[in-house]
Amino acid sequence: MRIGKWAILVLLLAACSALGGEPAAQDASSVTSGGDDHPIQWNRDPYYVVFRADVIGGDDADAFYRKNEVPPCTIYGDNRVVWTVENSEGSAQVLWDRLSDEVIRQFVGDLTVNFRFYTYKARASEELTTETPVMETLTLGVNDVVHTSDSFSDWPPDYYTDILEKCQSLSQTPVLFEPEGGWIAAEQVVYEPSIPSVIWDADATSLDLNILAESGAPEWYTDNNVRLLWNLIHDSTPDTQFTQGVDTFLVAVQVPGVTRDAPPPPAQ
Repeated sequence: MRIGKWAILVLLLAACSALGGEPAAQDASSVTSGGDDHPIQWNRDPYYVVFRADVIGGDDADAFYRKNEVPPCTIYGDNRVVWTVENSEGSAQVLWDRLSDEVIRQFVGDLTVNFRFYTYKARASEELTTETPVMETLTLGVNDVVHTSDSFSDWPPDYYTDILEKCQSLSQTPVLFEPEGGWIAAEQVVYEPSIPSVIWDADATSLDLNILAESGAPEWYTDNNVRLLWNLIHDSTPDTQFTQGVDTFLVAVQVPGVTRDAPPPPAQ
């Protein structure tokens, strides 16, 4: 009988759970070493997604402003966890921390054994609809296996919410995220009175949104404009309008290893 890699992982984790064993505490130098023989391993690339809880799809799935979105919780290969916390105004703070191998492995073990993660599959493609459905997704990439399930998978009640809350509570020392660099792009739009809007001064900031929009391609920035635009967008909504003179723009700030599908930084 042939047993898949994920099935072997389940058996190993179940055995560890039955024995009551816990990984030994690690010092800071071993947090991202990946050199031991533990049954749970992952790609240590800083942009590799070890785990992600996300909400995707919808009629506006390809809208320009959605380039600003940060998934509700992601664990990356370099042990960073990045997650969002909505405030009372409807905007979302972006927080981050760096986890130990032990914490990540305990989380993966919980997913595999207690949540039976690998028993659910992605089934959105089986839906007979001409529209892109809005759906919750869960992705786990360990031991050279990437497995995704979605909200069409007959999850038990509160399955996604419970897993998301566990991911968002892994950190003991959360830090408010502010980017040091990012890809900035702009798109000219018709002003919409019902959408939040800010005034942008091209001369004061040395960043002309009109020129950026005309180029049609994102550009890499590491100056204060990255943090300024990031905070203006994430303190409000992803579709915040920027008015420069008589023109109106949407702006996207994509940060590698933080925003969804952000390109990697340029080669040094």
